[in-house]
Amino acid sequence: MRVTVTDSPQATAVLGEKLAGALPPGAVILLNGDLGGGKTTFVGGLARGLKAAQEARSPSFTLVREYGPLVHVDLYRLDAAEAAGLGWEDYLDDKRIVAVEWSSHLPPGFWGKGSFLIKLYFEIVDEKRRRIVLKCGESAAAKLRRRLERLFCV
Repeated sequence: MRVTVTDSPQATAVLGEKLAGALPPGAVILLNGDLGGGKTTFVGGLARGLKAAQEARSPSFTLVREYGPLVHVDLYRLDAAEAAGLGWEDYLDDKRIVAVEWSSHLPPGFWGKGSFLIKLYFEIVDEKRRRIVLKCGESAAAKLRRRLERLFCV
């Protein structure tokens, strides 16, 4: 587990942009935390880092937005049964990164052990600063885990 604190929305987006360069295709990023905590801002940076054709926006009312190499999902308005029945098989492949906001709305154990998972927790420190905690799933190889963790500092 690694922790970093960003000091502005721009710094949160830059962290997403840098993380994009370290991710393997097929990775799933689970984002949770406070409303207004920077999750969508982070995904915007992730989209830039993945050279997506469009700028990422909050998918709150459409649930899923696809940006070429990135699939952005927002489960805020769904309960566990609705979230689990979203048709995930359409989005999980070895070509794209899937970023899931409010992944805590999924049933426990939904992802199993096979997926390459990265968990990010966002906490509001104050008006501009965000505390972001990174946890890599067990499926992350040690070398890749170290590369991801270098982007964070304690």
